[in-house]
This record gives sequence, structure tokens and C-alpha cells, in this order.
Amino acid sequence: MRHIVYIFLLLTVLSSCKHDPTFEIQSLDEELQSAIKRNSPTNDPKYFVMPESDDYKNLPNQDPHNPITKEKVALGKLLFFETGLAQTPKYPNCYETYSCSSCHVPSKGFLPGRFQGIADGGYGYGTLGSSRSLADGYVETEIDAQGNRPMTVMNVTYMTNTLWSGLFGANDKNVGTQSLWVGLADVNHTGYAGLEAQNIEGFKLHRLAINDKVLYTFGYSRDISKEILEPFLTVRKKGPCYFLAKPVASPAIKVHHLAL
Repeated sequence: MRHIVYIFLLLTVLSSCKHDPTFEIQSLDEELQSAIKRNSPTNDPKYFVMPESDDYKNLPNQDPHNPITKEKVALGKLLFFETGLAQTPKYPNCYETYSCSSCHVPSKGFLPGRFQGIADGGYGYGTLGSSRSLADGYVETEIDAQGNRPMTVMNVTYMTNTLWSGLFGANDKNVGTQSLWVGLADVNHTGYAGLEAQNIEGFKLHRLAINDKVLYTFGYSRDISKEILEPFLTVRKKGPCYFLAKPVASPAIKVHHLAL
């Protein structure tokens, strides 16, 4: 009988020590909320709530020279897939055959469909870009290929300075580093923020251009309205392409380099 009572008491004690997962989850939630609030510049967790994708005025890290609008987003969606921007290939057989989407495949998370994206000098596509290969007449040193796995172009509004190294942009982490703005980073002297600076340099680096053919033959001059042009900067014409000059506000603008 004594043993039965002992076992009963032991079971009673063990049952009272039953693990309560609800309490543990609640404690973790409180700890997380506290950490979020502590790391918010405004001391408010709502600081980290992302705006809706069409809430353009509240998207972070916008360049004041080029605020986001509904019209620019619509134009950018066209230009992202526009092979007509391929105006300066190494050889004529790749003229107007590649675009931003050649290396940033939407269905692959805007990453290349193969281990290394190829723009100019590439041929074919395959499944999600997996079969893109070397075009006729090109050798490997002549193609425009990504040297390492590129960053995705999704949610780039949350990046202050772009590329893995934060190379591009005159803003945020690059403030006070002007002596290092050489080579690719020379574009930072325009005063543009990260993504804008990268897109300007990217046009030249990836052998793209907006010229009279793109504007008037393809009809993009109709899409680039006065509302879109006003925030942009003056440009100079150099050969067949338009390149960005030093920022100067001016109402007399023929065309702007589109940093979308």
C-alpha cells in the first residue's frame, strides 16, 4: 500500500511540472518585440513594416533627383525586357538581342538561370535561361558575363548602396569616401544614390544605350512624359548614345539617361 501511495504522489508531482509551450512562445514573442523596438530608429516597431509595392511615396531610399512614380514603374517594366536597348554590342550579330532580363530572370528570382549570366555575347535561352551559351564570333574574354553570382533585383528599394561591396551611390555608407570614387565608382560623383548610380554605370558596362532609334523609332519618346523628365538631370550626347553629365537642373532637356 505504501508503494502505491508513493507512486501516486510521484505522478502528481510530475504532472504539475508539465511543460507549457504557450508560455515559452509568449516569452519569445515578447523578447522579439522588445528587440525590434530597441533597434528601431524611431523606437517604434512599425518602422520596419514595409509599405505596399504601389505606395510609391513611402518606398525607402529613393533618390531625391528621381522619385518613384506610377509612370516610371510602368516604363521600367517595359525597358527591363527591351532588347532594343542593346545598341552597343561588341559585334553586330548580338545587336538588339539582350536585355536586363537576359541575366535577371524573373521566374528565377531575378537571378540568372545558369551559374553565370551572359548578356552581350550570349545566344539562346532554354529553360529559364539555363541554355544560354557563347554566341558565334565571340571568345570568352569578349562577352558581357557576370564575374560572380549577382545580387537579386528584388526589393532593391531597401538597399542604400548597391553591389555586394556597396560600391555605388554617393549616399549613406559612401559619404566621406570621395577619394575612392574611381573606376566604376566614378559615377558616384554625379551625386546619385546607390541604385541610380549603379544603373547609370550599368548602361555603359552592359553595352546598353538610349539613343534616337530607341526614343523615336521604337516610340519611347511618347512614354517619357514631361512629368517623368522633370526630376532628371541634364545630359550630353556622345556618339550614338546619351550619357549622363554632372547634375544640373534645367528645363531645357532633350532626353535623359533613364536610371529606373
